[in-house]
Amino acid sequence: MLRIGLLTSGGDCQALNATMRGIVKTLENNVGADNLEIYGFEDGYQGLIY
Repeated sequence: MLRIGLLTSGGDCQALNATMRGIVKTLENNVGADNLEIYGFEDGYQGLIY
């Protein structure tokens, strides 16, 4: 099982949604959706700690 966490800064950023989608799609294609867990953290490190 591969676990990936995506951490964002919490601010506006151009193409951030497309970048996150690309990361998820690439991981699904290379690893397989059954062996993959992806977590998203909002508001930078504060969201990670929460």
